[in-house]
Amino acid sequence: MIPYLVAFLVSSGLFELGKTAEGMRRGRFASSLVYILAMLPLCIVAGARDLGIGTDTGGYGAFMYTQGLFADSFSSYLEALDGSYWDIAPLYALFSYIVIKLLGTQFAYFFAVEVAIVLPVFLVARRMCARHLGLPMLLYMLVLFIPSLNLMRQSVAMGLVLLAVIGIMECKKTRAVIFLILGVLTHTSAVVGVAFCLLWHVFFRQKNGGGWGYRAWAQPLMLLSVLVVLAAVLFFRQIAGFFADLEGVGRLFAYAAHSGSEYSTSSAFFVAFLTTGSLVMLKGINSQSRLNAVFFCWLISLCIPFYVLSGLDNTIARMMEYCALFATPLACLCFSKPGQDRIPIGLWIVAGSSAFRFFVCFAWQGFSAAIPYTSALLG
Repeated sequence: MIPYLVAFLVSSGLFELGKTAEGMRRGRFASSLVYILAMLPLCIVAGARDLGIGTDTGGYGAFMYTQGLFADSFSSYLEALDGSYWDIAPLYALFSYIVIKLLGTQFAYFFAVEVAIVLPVFLVARRMCARHLGLPMLLYMLVLFIPSLNLMRQSVAMGLVLLAVIGIMECKKTRAVIFLILGVLTHTSAVVGVAFCLLWHVFFRQKNGGGWGYRAWAQPLMLLSVLVVLAAVLFFRQIAGFFADLEGVGRLFAYAAHSGSEYSTSSAFFVAFLTTGSLVMLKGINSQSRLNAVFFCWLISLCIPFYVLSGLDNTIARMMEYCALFATPLACLCFSKPGQDRIPIGLWIVAGSSAFRFFVCFAWQGFSAAIPYTSALLG
């Protein structure tokens, strides 16, 4: 656990320093250099890990690396991947093949994958953060760095979906479509990004003078959906008991009620407090950024139904990670109000839920099989 914490603290400190350096003379060059240094600890930890760190590292991660070393062409590499247990999307296969052939080592391969995971998130956070970039990036590390050692393909796709959603919000539809296509070609789960972009247009409309505004039904619909989700959380055990005898449905609700499982209970705690903190966070956000923040918050609240439905299929549980990612740009918007340097209560709650996921879910309960950290390369 210590290598992760050291990397997180060093990286978040450098991200904060880089944001500060932007306002200095020749700040663009200085900040770019600091930002590169900020990403290094995360990528080094990811690149130097043993194959047992991360559930899928020794699975498709090691398999793709080994096949890439011996493949004499990309077509033969694809043929080997197609004949495997894993369904590898073509763009991720191409990326892996190029990295392996150019750099050759296992360290370089996993290092490059982590760059592809973290870079889009950093670009969005830097764009949306007026100041104090370190804290939003630290929250991202606590919540999603460990899963990135396991869900490598999906984690790359998540960053592309994030870029696509931001593109839609900034009226750059072509860019958004490109990122969505790249995301789906990296991992098929990225198709959820299409739904996110469509939902933006369902809730908001472009004003004649530029910018976005609510559609007539948007606010009541969003509020009603959040209230339904909160009611489901408060009374879920009663609902689960009512449906307990129904085949299929009973299994779903019994799982989501997290009765008898410490793992599902801790996940429910994380999701509930992440959503609650996000809702509370809205109060302190600049009015100019409020609309974006509302949408981010609404997407984060989708963690709850995705968590509940994960009892049907593990693939559904993956969608929760896409939603949780939007806590990073939401945290950035907390400091968009002029003179806002104090951490608001909502952000404290989100920070607490993020720390809970790292220390309880990952460190204590062993989610993603990444702690304790071992590395033959680092010793």
